[in-house]
Formats: sequence, C-alpha cells, structure tokens
Amino acid sequence: MEDIQYLTFYIGDEVFALEVLKVHEIIPYDTITHIPRMESYVKGVMNIRGKIVPIISLNKRLELNLHMNNKKQSIIIMTLPFDGEMNDVGVIVSKVDQVFTINKKDIESSPIFGSKIKKEFIKNIAKFNENFISILDIDEILNLKDLSSTKQKMV
Repeated sequence: MEDIQYLTFYIGDEVFALEVLKVHEIIPYDTITHIPRMESYVKGVMNIRGKIVPIISLNKRLELNLHMNNKKQSIIIMTLPFDGEMNDVGVIVSKVDQVFTINKKDIESSPIFGSKIKKEFIKNIAKFNENFISILDIDEILNLKDLSSTKQKMV
C-alpha cells in the first residue's frame, strides 16, 4: 500500500489536513493589502519576494466563522495551475501543526452529511492516532477560476 504525507493545521480549534505535495511554503502572517470589491474570503494580496500573491481566509472560504488567534496565524502558500500557468495562492490558518504519513487504507470517502463544510471541499477523511481528520480538497477550495471573478454588486 502507498503512504501519503499530509500537513495538519488548525482553523480555530478544528484540525484539517492537506497533501504536503500541494504546499509550496509556510510563512508567518504579515501585512496584507486589501483589494476592493473582492469576495469576503479574499483578504487581499502580499508581496512575497517580489511576487504578488493573493491571500484567502480559509475560515471564511469554508464558511466556518471560527475564532482565529492572530498571534499564531500562518499562511500556507500553494502553487496551482490556472490558464496554463502556475500561480501562488496563500491561505490563512490559525496554526500549522505537523506533517504526518498515512497509509491509503486508513483514508475513507467523506461522509455525505454531518459536516459544517460543503461536501465538495472535503476530499477524504483520514484515521490517524484514533482520531478522524478532514482532508481538504484544496483544488476545489482554491478554484482559481472562481476566485478570479469579482463580486458583482447591485447599484
């Protein structure tokens, strides 16, 4: 069986995971420049080594509305394809936890009900140390086609 590595992190007091291969880097929370007329979950942009990177509030994108402790917040930077190019996108999390390896046999499909998060945002559920962890479908959550559209407001 194949083992896969995951990065666990917190949003509020809830733990989530994503595949380590999706992670480009983890940086401390820093100043974010607000961009007007974007969806509420788009916090703005950051200049990371001369590159402008959009920053998403994962808390708001998942519609969790959990308390975020600003002192420990981190930004997970991922590189995703869009329009034939690779683009960096950052997500704000309460705290980065650890990298763990799990065997594919310990991964199950996400439940069809009972989650506070939209089903399409949860890729699988992993059993790790007698706990269950939601593995997020970061490609769906950070669908760059959806994120790149501006919010149309009624005048």
